Formats: sequence, structure tokens, C-alpha cells
Amino acid sequence: MISTSIGALTATDLAERDRVLAKLFREHQRRLFQFIFKRVRDVYEATELTQQAFVEACHGFGTFRGESECATWLYGIAVNLIRNHVNRSPSRRYDFCGDETIELMESPQGDPFDHVSTKQKATHMQHGLDGLPDDLRKTLLMVTIEDRSYEDVAVELAIPVGTVRSRVSRSRVMLRERLESRAVVAQGA
Repeated sequence: MISTSIGALTATDLAERDRVLAKLFREHQRRLFQFIFKRVRDVYEATELTQQAFVEACHGFGTFRGESECATWLYGIAVNLIRNHVNRSPSRRYDFCGDETIELMESPQGDPFDHVSTKQKATHMQHGLDGLPDDLRKTLLMVTIEDRSYEDVAVELAIPVGTVRSRVSRSRVMLRERLESRAVVAQGA
């Protein structure tokens, strides 16, 4: 883990940073593009956001604390870029309509109770994920969050596809049990 500023990095640190970032790029460029494209639905914008995610990873590598996998950190950068892009997109920024239309519209924030409930469920879900054994959590996140096939995950983890399926199944059961014990209904888990 490199925790110093870029200016204070030694040649060895720079070589290590370059090696880690090159590997991250090789292994995740295509999947990261697909991940972004699913959310923005525009090839040009997805390409730009993918490049920007890697640029920000390069610039921010000195502050990466190593508390998560590099890939998880990279996808977190991408999620923030997607969120900013969607919020700032000119085509989504302005929507002119008459007063009668506005009166019939619901609040974009929705019901405050639903918002709090959703936030609580997300917190319970994170606690449930944190309580899973590392191998089960990592496999589940690779399949669900990174949207990878069982075969891709099996190759990366050097385990049989059946083991991937078993880990995903066991982690879902354990997660559901943890959520139900907290009286949280895990919809879609």
C-alpha cells in the first residue's frame, strides 16, 4: 500500500503503482465500460467515463488506503462519476412544463418514510455483507455488483464454477438469514 503523496514516491513505489494500475486496466477495462454503459446508455459517454475512472484512479492511487480491493475502489470511482454525469447532464437538467403539469407531479425525493426505510435497509445490507466470510463476500460481490459471469469469477479466483455457484448461493442464504434476524425484508436478494 502506498500512502505517501505522488511527489514523495520513490522509483520503486512508482514502478509498483504503475504495475498495479496496468493490471487493473487490463483486467477491468472491458467490464468497467459495460458497467458504465448499462447506466448511461451512450457509447461515447461510457467511453469517456471509463477513461476518466482510470485517470482518477491514477491520480488518486497515492491516497488509496487498501481497505478494499483495487477493483472495488475503481468501481466506486466509476459510480461517483456516473452519478455526477447523470446529475449534470444538460438533457436531464431542464424540463420545462406548465403549472398544471407541475401540480400533478410527485416530489422527486418521494415519500420521506420510503427514503429513510431504504437507507435503513441499505445499512442493514452492508452490515450483513460485512458479516460474511471474506471468500463468500468477495465471490458474491464479483457476481452481483461487478456483474461478472460465474465462469469469469471462477477463472479469476482459480476455483471450479460449481464452487462459485455454491459460494453465491451460501452467501445469499446467510445474508437473507442475517437480514431476517434484523426484521429486514431483503427484496431481490
